[in-house]
Amino acid sequence: MITLAKEDDFEVARHASPQSLPRHMTVTELIDGANCCVYIEQRGSGWLVGAQSRNRVLTVDNDHYGFAEWVSAEAEALVELLGPGRHYGEWWGAGINRNYGLSERRWTPLHPKRQVSAPEIGIQPLPMLYEGAFTVFMVQEAIEHLRCNGSMAAPGFMEPEGVLIFGGPGWTVFRARFGIEVDA
Repeated sequence: MITLAKEDDFEVARHASPQSLPRHMTVTELIDGANCCVYIEQRGSGWLVGAQSRNRVLTVDNDHYGFAEWVSAEAEALVELLGPGRHYGEWWGAGINRNYGLSERRWTPLHPKRQVSAPEIGIQPLPMLYEGAFTVFMVQEAIEHLRCNGSMAAPGFMEPEGVLIFGGPGWTVFRARFGIEVDA
């Protein structure tokens, strides 16, 4: 049995700030969409499934670019694919920020070690650009690859946002956007 979460069923989680540069890193494409989370919790013999934006719990009546509606429609598949926990990702595509030339919306999990692909329900994995020792050179190479070839998430779209750099304790996330300094 699936129960859809209401605004007071769980609290929005916050992320910690980075303290140091990592020794090992994974570099992925930075997707310009809406940061959203799928919340899954086992409750008795069933599951509580919910959605959140960066700052609030979402419902079908109080949505963010249709994310809660998508989570509601795909709740059973999301439980099967993701299991319990908070699954952060980027909700992107039609009508959201850069649009990426898409007529539909997609959700991409943001943790590079927990990638899921289910195109039939709109889940697309995070495009990996590099994994290995932390070097500024490899970050620059990943950025140059996107500048020359366009988005790996939406082939043919020539204006990607930048890269995400995952590494260090707790998989700290750094962003490098085109034309902007690296931030956390």
